[in-house]
Amino acid sequence: MGLFDFFNNRQKRDELRIKRLELEVTKRRFHKLQSDKQKQMEMVPWTVQELFKLGISQSDNLKLEFFFYGPDENKAMLLHKTLINDFSYDLREIHKNKNLWVVTGWTTPQPIATETIQKWSSEMCDLAYKYDMDFDGWGTTPEQ
Repeated sequence: MGLFDFFNNRQKRDELRIKRLELEVTKRRFHKLQSDKQKQMEMVPWTVQELFKLGISQSDNLKLEFFFYGPDENKAMLLHKTLINDFSYDLREIHKNKNLWVVTGWTTPQPIATETIQKWSSEMCDLAYKYDMDFDGWGTTPEQ
């Protein structure tokens, strides 16, 4: 084994180590997505029932306020652009809060039905995953 073979093998080992680390980060991020989705799916029925107690019905359509956050400004900007272009949502400006970039806004009016909001929440979790952000949930107000 020559000197060049030694360095080539070391470089290949280092590249494999980096790929394993990248795969581990991807796996952890995917598991977090699944956990976040599960939490959102569990919270929606309770939140919808609370809205019904406030006099909202399934025939009402309300705007939903949503919240995303993440450490990368460029990814926050890409998510912001997607939400405007693909969903026509009313977005606030992106702002930084400590070390995180925050993307917030309002949807177009949505039916207040558990299944509809669960589907929407799942889509928002997927978007968060795509742009390496966290979907922190949604809220609304009956007075719209």
